Amino acid sequence: MQLRKGMTEKEYRRKYYQEHRQAIANTRRKYRQSHLIQIRAQQKKYDLAHAAQRSARAKQRRKDHPEKSKNWEYLRVYGISLTDYETMFSNQKGCCAICGRHQKDLKVTLCVDHNHQTKVVRGLLCLNCNRMLGLIHESRETLASAIIYLEGYEYVPRESA
Repeated sequence: MQLRKGMTEKEYRRKYYQEHRQAIANTRRKYRQSHLIQIRAQQKKYDLAHAAQRSARAKQRRKDHPEKSKNWEYLRVYGISLTDYETMFSNQKGCCAICGRHQKDLKVTLCVDHNHQTKVVRGLLCLNCNRMLGLIHESRETLASAIIYLEGYEYVPRESA
């Protein structure tokens, strides 16, 4: 490769790339389109060979940056930020929206409850209440039937330990 006078190879490559950026991008795009099956197979092979390392790096990243990791999870899954979660938490005074148990009485953090069809976030629930809604498939009819069923029996309050 003939270099321009007074330029290092690195400088020349950088300038060439800047001048031909669009053409290079088009060439790469065409190559990727015509070799998509081979590229995907190669990527899958790489992913399988390096799954343990990728998993370990991801685990370490979550450990090193828990708030950033939690924020990304909330954004990806529910479309809310960690700040939104904290606002809901303070609005609910740290309690489950259904049973009212406080976060300090629970072993895990309050779960984000959302409508599975519309993806709209409804509030924060304890794990048991969140599971209950999931088990009845968020059916109001099933929940109403359960209430009617329970009302047919005498209520005996639990003894406190």
